[in-house]
Amino acid sequence: MKLKVPNTIVLLLMMMVLSFALTYILPSGSFKEEINAAGEKVVIANSYSSDADKDYLSLWSFFTVLPRALADAQGIIFFVFLIGGALAVIRATGTIDAFIGKLLYRFHKHPKVLIFSSMLVFSIGSSTLGMAEEYMPFIPILVAFCVALRMDALTAVGIMVVGYSIGYGVAAFNPFTVLIAQEIASLPPTSGYWYRLILFIPFFLVGWLHVQKYALSSWQNSGSVGAISAEEVSKDYPAITAKHWMVFIALVIAILIIVFGIAQWHWYLVELGAVFFALTIIVAFNRSVKC
Repeated sequence: MKLKVPNTIVLLLMMMVLSFALTYILPSGSFKEEINAAGEKVVIANSYSSDADKDYLSLWSFFTVLPRALADAQGIIFFVFLIGGALAVIRATGTIDAFIGKLLYRFHKHPKVLIFSSMLVFSIGSSTLGMAEEYMPFIPILVAFCVALRMDALTAVGIMVVGYSIGYGVAAFNPFTVLIAQEIASLPPTSGYWYRLILFIPFFLVGWLHVQKYALSSWQNSGSVGAISAEEVSKDYPAITAKHWMVFIALVIAILIIVFGIAQWHWYLVELGAVFFALTIIVAFNRSVKC
């Protein structure tokens, strides 16, 4: 009998059922909390105590947990929607295809360079800005890259997932993990970043070699170990125009504003979403103007 992993939705449902059942088995209790010198509420060590009267969840709470979870995560969900919408508008201008063609023409004989540089960008973004779910809209672009270079879609996902996972795992300045944790622990902000940067190097190299090894195997399985030719790139992708450069510059400026806003003004999802919304309007207006 062949063992088959259930669908992801089924696995999540099984986790929900298990968690709900454990609320009837495990004892309930709480820790005492206090305000530390930094003004943060922290848990007091060894202060856990069990509740004398245990409250049991009703069956109705099992069915309400999903909509409540979606409501709590609405910030992330709609932020990803805004990024996806902005990316769709940018792609409609032909800018992404034009720059993909330019990169493919430049590195069509060196696909390993593309894998390395793409993973490095994702890693740096996660290590510094804490980006993870925000990368999801870029999957279609990566897939287009990899298919054009005779690699499969799984290679594209590996470039993104392995890249940002390494950046998140050994983050240097991630505001959502490192900085918050250091603030709670009353440590100087960004302290110890040199140690984490040193750790980043071997972790990144191992991840890159793993993805590259799989990419080479996908080439061999497809029967085409070579990359695309320059003639194919010129035929399948548009040339870069002045409008494309204007859209690209607007995107770079938006990213710089986001970096500055996070660093100086402690921006989060609402402000970041506003930047992408403004970028969408600017790009759409640029598309309607004749150059």
